[in-house]
Amino acid sequence: MIVSGHHVYALDASNGNVVWSFQADAAVTAAPRISRGFVSQLDRVYFGDLGGNVYALNANTGAFSWKASGAGPIAASVAVVGGAVDFVDVSGTAHALDASNGSNLWTFFPLFLADAHTGLLSSNGLLYVTVTSTHLTERFVSIYAIDPNTGVEDWRWDDIAPSALPGFDDGKTLEPPSLLTV
Repeated sequence: MIVSGHHVYALDASNGNVVWSFQADAAVTAAPRISRGFVSQLDRVYFGDLGGNVYALNANTGAFSWKASGAGPIAASVAVVGGAVDFVDVSGTAHALDASNGSNLWTFFPLFLADAHTGLLSSNGLLYVTVTSTHLTERFVSIYAIDPNTGVEDWRWDDIAPSALPGFDDGKTLEPPSLLTV
């Protein structure tokens, strides 16, 4: 799968030919996730767009299954965990949708909304959400561990972010911490 602008393309791996394409309502900036036969015995592709929409398509044909709207712009890839499509919008708000029909399961609001990058990782039975935000005059980096079944915070780690990181010219751009699990 590749994304380009408002489009998601499925390519034949043997020859590079387009198998199907789908046009989203807004730009798609992150890789789609494929769920193989877990939900309704169908292979599905899930992704979000900058318009705050999450889509589910048949992975083999590109046929539209459902679309859920109402979140802020989605710039990161979604995760498919236990029958739910989990994602974080650019404000750092995490959401879970029922993977079979797109209905809302829960929404988690961070202590401070993000004003920079956010990210999401599923591992060890938890969802980890990273949020970079500014409160008063301090920049913070927070990691939230969230129960994927309920959307309830299990724990949170906060740190004051440095004013500049090596490799960034403006001294304001700040990537969330990388999330690795062992």
